[in-house]
Amino acid sequence: HPIIGMLRDIRSLHYLRTSVLRGPDCDRDGNERTDDDGELVYDRGILSYVHDDDRVKSMFSQTKETGRASSSKPNMQNLGKTIEDKYKSIFKSYGSDLGLKYTHPLRSVISAKPGTVLVEADYTGAELAIMAWQSNDHNMIDHVRRANLPEDDPEYYDIHSNVAVNTFRLNCPPTKKGLKEAGKAGLRTAAKAVVFGYAYGQGAESTARKAKQEGVIISVDEAQELIDGLVAMYPRLPAYFNECKSRVTNPGWVCNAFGRYRRFAPSNDRAVVAEYERQSMNFPIQSSVADAMSCALDHIYNYRKTAPAGMHYDIILQVHDAVLLEVPYECVSWVVEDVLPICMSDKVSIYSCGLDGKIRAEGGGPYHLGIATEVFTKWSIPLTKEDCKVMGIPDRFAQH
Repeated sequence: HPIIGMLRDIRSLHYLRTSVLRGPDCDRDGNERTDDDGELVYDRGILSYVHDDDRVKSMFSQTKETGRASSSKPNMQNLGKTIEDKYKSIFKSYGSDLGLKYTHPLRSVISAKPGTVLVEADYTGAELAIMAWQSNDHNMIDHVRRANLPEDDPEYYDIHSNVAVNTFRLNCPPTKKGLKEAGKAGLRTAAKAVVFGYAYGQGAESTARKAKQEGVIISVDEAQELIDGLVAMYPRLPAYFNECKSRVTNPGWVCNAFGRYRRFAPSNDRAVVAEYERQSMNFPIQSSVADAMSCALDHIYNYRKTAPAGMHYDIILQVHDAVLLEVPYECVSWVVEDVLPICMSDKVSIYSCGLDGKIRAEGGGPYHLGIATEVFTKWSIPLTKEDCKVMGIPDRFAQH
């Protein structure tokens, strides 16, 4: 029902106004409070954590079952890319009549200090890659490899677009551009929901609902067709995920590619067992990405010890499968083209393992994740060539 969607949007905006963009504290008369220096007082929200040096210093812990780091006081991992699309959609739906526009990404509240830029490095298709390597589906392994090639490479392969085109036998190139020009761009979004939903144990009904939340209307039957199309392309996935589920009861644990275990307590409650099965499907994938990122952060942190004279950078933030660095202008090329590929890809070897943690004798790897990098002065606002010229960095880091 449309009201459900509206309530979700209200909740998103409420969260925004009480966390990242929470206003200053007010007295009983509604007047903004100030301290002895005349500065506004923030009792809650991200601005209440700003220190005298204009920095926000969050706390991180790695106590999640999957090994993912969590952030608190304040939570700095709630500034993900996907939420930006959500806010854009909300402003487009409700703000156009009021003359309101979502002009700047929420993440642009984070900016680099003078003389530096922010460099974000993001693992590309990490969950798909782990899914392919751990299931040992040779077709998917090849497609993951090709998905990390440049889009203008003749070997480039877009997995989500191909699932959509092959399933519905569309007469267009299996690319984002091809689907968009054919007026079928939404089917790629639906296919993406299917691919990731399948790894979380979601059926056709849940997938159709998820696609709808992304703004794409597909029927339950169409969602099932996409699931069937995915399985037809990658026939080893069902056996792999069925094995994940069966190990909940015997032997009661699964192991990821880095030797991290997830154990399941015995239970006769069907609902509990079903939830354990969902977790067992997701754990080897999500935890392997988390462990890969932990290894990458360790390499990035220590790589500075071997840095050439005058070369430096600081780790600012880590958000799931991405890391944000603060880099002096003169070090940008070195960090983007040397440090990050070495520390996040070359040095992080991932082996194809069974769910018992044993490396496969055939096709075991090592494999390496691909990365994508972007450079900003304000997080998520792309640099222009003029920006690069002013800062004295190569204009190949400009995005328009």
